[in-house]
Amino acid sequence: MQFDFGDQELRVTDHEGSTLRVGLKNCGIDGLGGPIVARGYETVTFTAESLSLPDINVAVLDTSGRQVDATTGDRGTKRHRTPVQLRVDGAVRARCWVETGAGEPVELLESSDGVRLVCETRLHVWLGCKRPNERHTITVPRSIAGVADALSRIHGVAERFDYDRASPFASTALPRVEWGERTPPPDELRIDGRPDVLFRVPRRLDELALLMPLVYYTGGVVTITPESDPVAEFAGDEFQIGRRVGYDPDVVFRLLFRLDRLLALEESSDEQKGAEYELVDAPSLDELGLDASTLADDPGPRAKQYLRMDESPDDVLSRFPDWHLSVSINPTLENVRRVVPTLCDWPVIRIAEHDGVVVDNPMERPEEGHGGVVEKVKRVSGEARTNGWLAQGVPTTGFKLFSEWTDPGDPIDTEDGESITVTVAHCSRKADGSYGTGATSEQEAAAVRHGFERHPGDFDTTVRTVEEPTVDELASAVEDGPDLFYFAGHATDEDGIVCDDGTLDGTVLDDTGLRVFFLNACETYSVGRELVRSGAAAGVVTGDIAATFEASPIGSDWALLMARGWAIQTALDRVQSVYDSDDYFVVGDGREVVTQSDATLPPTVRVSDTDSDDTYRVEITHDQPFDPGAIMNGTFDDDGHGRIPGTGSVHHLSRERLSEWLDDHLDSPVFYDDDLYWPQQREWLNTPE
Repeated sequence: MQFDFGDQELRVTDHEGSTLRVGLKNCGIDGLGGPIVARGYETVTFTAESLSLPDINVAVLDTSGRQVDATTGDRGTKRHRTPVQLRVDGAVRARCWVETGAGEPVELLESSDGVRLVCETRLHVWLGCKRPNERHTITVPRSIAGVADALSRIHGVAERFDYDRASPFASTALPRVEWGERTPPPDELRIDGRPDVLFRVPRRLDELALLMPLVYYTGGVVTITPESDPVAEFAGDEFQIGRRVGYDPDVVFRLLFRLDRLLALEESSDEQKGAEYELVDAPSLDELGLDASTLADDPGPRAKQYLRMDESPDDVLSRFPDWHLSVSINPTLENVRRVVPTLCDWPVIRIAEHDGVVVDNPMERPEEGHGGVVEKVKRVSGEARTNGWLAQGVPTTGFKLFSEWTDPGDPIDTEDGESITVTVAHCSRKADGSYGTGATSEQEAAAVRHGFERHPGDFDTTVRTVEEPTVDELASAVEDGPDLFYFAGHATDEDGIVCDDGTLDGTVLDDTGLRVFFLNACETYSVGRELVRSGAAAGVVTGDIAATFEASPIGSDWALLMARGWAIQTALDRVQSVYDSDDYFVVGDGREVVTQSDATLPPTVRVSDTDSDDTYRVEITHDQPFDPGAIMNGTFDDDGHGRIPGTGSVHHLSRERLSEWLDDHLDSPVFYDDDLYWPQQREWLNTPE
């Protein structure tokens, strides 16, 4: 990273030419030490009268990683006690710690240009920068011992292991694991585990797979032993933690994560000179009989203290919202290797289990090639809000993963000048050569195209339409690699997508840069699977028949949610609930996000009537499948109350107040009376636009 200080700005440039511009007033470079200890970040320290950051997904957090509402609430000026943290996710990733000389509050001024910080004296700033998602590779032998070796080294990229381990501010990209002769780790990974956390695991891949999130969170060392059941050693004390005996590994992991966030919140309150931060729908440390002043900084002793509580781990976790993400896997070496880079998103890992094949609507399609049968199974493993399935069969809920699975790429930063490319294709020809009537593919494609025109958002979108394509034209449209590809028409499992002069079999497609897709036709599972295998991150497909009267609004509403930072699985779940449909499901990684939303976690906003004609009930829930360590500020009248993602805040607003809020949140969809509306649509509110 190159840091160039000018008269009124700091320009940060990486080796590929990507830049971050930080506005400064009366800057002075000094020799201050700083609280940022982040692997992979290059840090500079300075003072200034004011600091400005461009509006490219700037998250403002307090010292616990609790998000404050400067970038998600009404535009204007807000005061906040210092120190304060800023997280900038763009072409250059930045993390910024700001204090004031006399400890006075800092003013956060937000405008369409970004966020500006000022105080009465001077700001003391520590700024760390790096390229996002810089990946390392760990090479180990293809064996259970090789996996254990990799798990003992991946946390070398972690920034800390104290109670802030669970903070979203501390999240970082993990190395990929490759098979081969063991190679020395790069300098950034030269931490071979923490001595106060040890795991002894039998030579059983299922037990090792279940322990992966806990090993990564605590920074433990894993050894393969002849013992019959796994044993965890926390600061010298042994605990049985396994699939068959002792504690459930995912319960221990979630317990440590949840209680660490409570501890961080309490420590933050002390640093904020008595500010009272109260979590809604979660217990306090006092209620759990824990004293923050006696809890250890290191993960081993702290885990031991948590497991020695009077209240059982299961009872404690029942007082928190559901976990955000689970991945159920068939525990093979290849599947375990694929899961490792996703541990930074804190999933729980489950062994794939189901209670039988769903026979009321079987899908006749193959797992490998045409002509076989895919079992659609009712998943029983995984109890999170969003669930992945890396095993045989297709889950009735959650997203279907394949062995070629790779972790998602970076969202498109629409506020940094990047645009979204959308290709909409339609073909009205059916497999028998006839042409459709009624709710035609042309109308469906027009609904997607017009949706972007009606609700364009604060970003550039290039929409290309491909009408009645030939096989070659449709293949080219896919291989051009749009960010979002939508097809409306017909398909068969045996032959693929129906085009004007034949059918397109997904197996003939070359590797593409295609990101996400929606195949709105019958029997598109096989084609969708091949698109994922050829490079697409994820897509929406159908099993047997997609009801034509539902097809158009489901596809267009889903596309608009994707363009506004929603994860693909969450967007599909919400849209299908509106239209009472279960015809569609996700293949590939359901966490995939195409664009970076203004909000770190795009909210689900549900509005309903009350007994008063002038009052509405508004429930806002942040339930995307990432950032479980975030703590969200109240949106309206409950400032000082934080919420863990997955819990909803309920407000009763007048028609005027709700209309004002909609004016400030034009990219937030509203679910009213079981229908989806955009803030520009006010007929349901009986208020002029």
